[in-house]
Amino acid sequence: MKSVSDCPGAYFRLDADINTDALDQSLCSSSSPFTGNFNGNNKIIKIEITDASANGVGLFSFIGSGGTVYDLKVEGSAAGSASNVGVGGLAGYSEGTIERCTSAVAVSASGDTVERSSVGGLIGYNAGRVLDSSATGTVTAAAASENIYAGGLIGYNTEADVSGCFATGQVVSGQSAGGTDIGGLIGYNYEAGIDNCYATGAVESDVSSLSRIGGLTGYNKYGTISNCHAEGNVTGAGYVYMGGLAGQSYSENTKGSGTSVVTILASITDSYATGNVVATSNPEDCPIGGLVGANSTTYTDSLQNVTYGIINCYATGSVSETGGEAYIGGLVGFNQAVSIQYCFSAGDVSASSGSAAGGFVGYNRSQAVINCCYATGDVLGIDVASDSNTYMGGFVGYLYSGALQDCYSGGAAEGANAYAGGFLGRADGTAANCYWNTDKTAKSIGNSTTVIGTGLTTVQMTGDAAKDNMSFDFTTPVWTATANDASHWYYPQLALFADSTDDTVKSLSLTSASFAAPSVTSVTVSPSTAEVEKGKQQAFTAVVAGNNAPAQAVVWSVTGHTGSGTYISSSGILSVAMDESAASLTITAISTIDGSKSGTATVTVKSSSAFSEGTGTSNEPFIITNRGQMEAVGNYPNACFRLEADITDSLTAPIGSAANPFVGSFDGNGKSISVNIANSPDTHVGLFAFIGTVGQVSNLTVNGNVSAICSAGEQYIGALAGQNNGKISGCSSSASVTAAGGKVHLGGLVGYNYSVNSSKDQPLVSKAEIESCSATGNVSASNILADSGIGGLVGTNTTLNSNRLDPNAPVFNVTNSYATGDITVAANLSSETYIGGLVGYNRVVSIRDCYATGAVNATNRSSAGGLVGHVRTEAVVERCFASGDVLVTDCGSVSGNTCLGGLIGYLNSGTVNDSYATGDVVGTNIASTGSQYFGGLLGYIYESSVKVNRSYTAGQVSGENTALGGLVGKNRNKATITDTYWNSTKNAKSHGDNSTLYGTGRTTGEMTGTDAATSMAGLDFSTPLFVTEANNSGTLFYPQLAVFANSEDSTVSGASLESVMAYATVINLAAIGGVTEPVRDAVPVTTIIETEQYTGTINWSPEVIDNKFAAETVYTATITLTAKAGYTLTGVSENFFTVEGADTVSNAANSGVITAVFPATAPIYDECFIATAAFGSKFDWPVSLLRHFRDQYLLTNSLGMALVEFYYHHSPPIAAMIASSEPLKILVRVLLAPVIALVYAIYHPILMVTLLGILYLIYRYKLRRRPIQV
Repeated sequence: MKSVSDCPGAYFRLDADINTDALDQSLCSSSSPFTGNFNGNNKIIKIEITDASANGVGLFSFIGSGGTVYDLKVEGSAAGSASNVGVGGLAGYSEGTIERCTSAVAVSASGDTVERSSVGGLIGYNAGRVLDSSATGTVTAAAASENIYAGGLIGYNTEADVSGCFATGQVVSGQSAGGTDIGGLIGYNYEAGIDNCYATGAVESDVSSLSRIGGLTGYNKYGTISNCHAEGNVTGAGYVYMGGLAGQSYSENTKGSGTSVVTILASITDSYATGNVVATSNPEDCPIGGLVGANSTTYTDSLQNVTYGIINCYATGSVSETGGEAYIGGLVGFNQAVSIQYCFSAGDVSASSGSAAGGFVGYNRSQAVINCCYATGDVLGIDVASDSNTYMGGFVGYLYSGALQDCYSGGAAEGANAYAGGFLGRADGTAANCYWNTDKTAKSIGNSTTVIGTGLTTVQMTGDAAKDNMSFDFTTPVWTATANDASHWYYPQLALFADSTDDTVKSLSLTSASFAAPSVTSVTVSPSTAEVEKGKQQAFTAVVAGNNAPAQAVVWSVTGHTGSGTYISSSGILSVAMDESAASLTITAISTIDGSKSGTATVTVKSSSAFSEGTGTSNEPFIITNRGQMEAVGNYPNACFRLEADITDSLTAPIGSAANPFVGSFDGNGKSISVNIANSPDTHVGLFAFIGTVGQVSNLTVNGNVSAICSAGEQYIGALAGQNNGKISGCSSSASVTAAGGKVHLGGLVGYNYSVNSSKDQPLVSKAEIESCSATGNVSASNILADSGIGGLVGTNTTLNSNRLDPNAPVFNVTNSYATGDITVAANLSSETYIGGLVGYNRVVSIRDCYATGAVNATNRSSAGGLVGHVRTEAVVERCFASGDVLVTDCGSVSGNTCLGGLIGYLNSGTVNDSYATGDVVGTNIASTGSQYFGGLLGYIYESSVKVNRSYTAGQVSGENTALGGLVGKNRNKATITDTYWNSTKNAKSHGDNSTLYGTGRTTGEMTGTDAATSMAGLDFSTPLFVTEANNSGTLFYPQLAVFANSEDSTVSGASLESVMAYATVINLAAIGGVTEPVRDAVPVTTIIETEQYTGTINWSPEVIDNKFAAETVYTATITLTAKAGYTLTGVSENFFTVEGADTVSNAANSGVITAVFPATAPIYDECFIATAAFGSKFDWPVSLLRHFRDQYLLTNSLGMALVEFYYHHSPPIAAMIASSEPLKILVRVLLAPVIALVYAIYHPILMVTLLGILYLIYRYKLRRRPIQV
């Protein structure tokens, strides 16, 4: 057998077992791989190989391309410890074809030096075909280094299909630093198909860093899995992606939200997992699923078209984690972009603090769709901390985005301190035709009182009744219903599983949808008797006794009432109307399991005793005049009230609660209420804790202080209301509002303004309105958690889910309102939060005719805007402005996405119309490792569908390590920006991310005063939506919105004017250009050289005659400067300006009138002193000749002028001496002769040339006559 290595390309047939004398060395090394044909002939070869140096360890070290091994059985052991080692029972490395082979070899790789090892029961590293083969031995990978791939059959499989194979051995990995992929069949499957395969062995891992662990494959990258299953339990610790079938299934997609397409799809079809999945001691963000841990893509962008990656699959094992902050689901833990169809999960899911846990999917994002799926297991929270933001849903834990269609959940979702909902833990996506079991969990959504899906009782969801109550396709059929019987009841099943020809699949489907038939013996209501005042509420509970019956599965009713507002809720809370005239009511609870079983209670109705005036009806509201009566309002949540006196004795606790919202009417009547709510731990904090859907508060002023400390989950904090689902109008607050710790929704007036919408492009079910309101107090927060919303008026303005409204009919629910207080947030955030001068976070619903003037002092990892921090889901911001500065200071070394905008920090999707921002945007000390985007109007635009129209920004944008744009920091997908302007005086470019130009740059001068209507003509000055104000001395005015500028409210019109005021820059260019020292006979200049700051004119005195400067005259220039737009002379100091050549320059303080006095001009020169003294008369022809030369040639240039001036300054005494001495006269005449001759020649050039010619001829003649020397 050992000689095979000598003939690696030959054909071989094994005719006898080799199982007594085990081979201790691998055949065919990498330098000489096996490329022949080996027929095992169904015989056995035993190996016992331990090799610390070879790269390939197994019966064959390397099987090369073209090599074939078939019908062979291998047993024994194989161990390797070299770097890049491949260890397998049959082959360490294979690029050939393996067919009908079996390995019972115990395979291992270990050691501190092992790195990038591939360990498989049959093959370590495979790049060839593997057909109808199996492995039954244990596989162990324990190494200190990274990149370990371990599988029951193959460790690493690349671009090679595997079909008809199975593995039954246990796969164990530990002691690795990370990068470990472990699977019951294949550890790492790269761009390869796995078909008709299964694994039954347990898979275990304990890795300190990233590992992917699956019952079939650890990592399915770009691969396809079809008709496969895994039965073994999967257990892991550390940072793990874990799934009963696959740890991670990873597809490739292009970048671009809404335009992304999948280029390589990793798919899983017609497959299932039945093993339990258990994660222990895992750090945050680990995805854990009954089938797949993470079904994800390259980019988080949503896809252009729905692409299904998991189809016709199911998981029945339980899924649990104990480390916290995980994504955990009965089928998939984390699902991104790629969609799921025709699948179910039946195992229970248990999770701890901070996790998103769902019976089907833990966390769904990037618009992934889940269609025709169900979950029947329970979702349980274990040891959930009180402030952990744990979301548990019977179907999806956290529906961040995406759509659910034709789905249901049958199990319970519960856990102390968790947000538990029968269908969803938290919902930001959409759902249509979906259902949950109200007998198991009353609420639809864990963190909301609103509803997604339809709640049905167990009776309504099971047996034949399901056909009547669930609008599924029972005809085609996609779904099938099984009639309940005496022993079991049945939820609907997917027909493809229920009618499967595979008995195992059919049985598992039936089991997943069935449970033991319940029975009821009695129903008891507590309390059995009660006295309830009109306008108050009373809670009742029901206990259902019997076998397997939900403890409170009842339907409530009230009889005997006459009042139109008397009712009992589905959770057993009785509300007695103020107009109730009945003296007694009967409460009945009927079992949903057995309608013949019921319990009752009797209620005695009493009149109110808290108020001396009024009956609490709309016609006769309760009258409030003191603090005690105000505090009693919460006891009558559906009554009507009118305030008749200011309440100066401060209230110290909120009115009502989330469980007892105010749903009546409160008329403040122009009065005020003082509050002093200090460090409240309640979830809803404000004068009113919670204003319900039909609640109304109007004409009320709140002053004082409101502060809260978040100790559990989310907190909703506002001066007037912690949460508003109703209508607030004509209200104001001057109270300061403060929060510390936790995830908060914090606003100067309202913390959380919450509307309800049902499905895409449909009207709102209810609208939370804030109209004609204001907040002037400061808002501050510290030590908050991510996803907080903090605003000067409203912290978060949002809806039930992310369904868009009809884009042609936006719903404006915050209107005609403003905030003037400063916003200050101090935190070191690990992920994003939202901060705005008016609203922190705004989704779906829209804002119109609002403004904010306060400074926004934000923090790192925030979306912060002068008006709104974050806008998304087609919301509209229209006719609004912000004038406060937006700042992030001292972020230190903390990196992350920080998006700051003068108007909006982050515009995910939506529209901005007819708005402006005038504040500066500033960031300092920002980490270079982060991604920061600062824009004068918008920090970051995400969707290409965004539209920005007819708007402007006037502020300066500055920051380090940052994309800075005068208009926008980054326009990611090239959204449409039209008729929009930015200040080019203050900013170098419009777009911070690159050189792409958006909007139109205008100087400060062009953007202010009446000229703005021309230079910014894209704004609507004709309707008008915008109006201009003329600039005056020292003050400039940008355009205002007419709705504010023309307001009859002086506070509003004053704020509007102040928002657009810009003070001119004091002129700082001192040197006046273009003014020169006067020169005799020169033409005077009358204007200075124009600068970017001023123009100027010059007046000369004395008057200049014939437009020429006179001789021997001292001229004074009076220069009058005119400041250009954006600059002012006010602030210029005395004698600030300079003029070159002037003897003195002066100006008064704050003046542009400059007086410059110059030296006297040159005299008229007549005498030639020295020549006249030498020749005796100035009329002698040589003297006249020299004088003429002076006037024509010397006095016409600066050098000549200088010589003449020097001459006239020094020559008179010399001339006097010559005139008194005859010898000196003769000497000077001789000395002047050459000069006179030269000047004469200049005036008579022909004579000069003639003389020179004659001289030359004489010279040549004499040269010829010279004797030649030999």
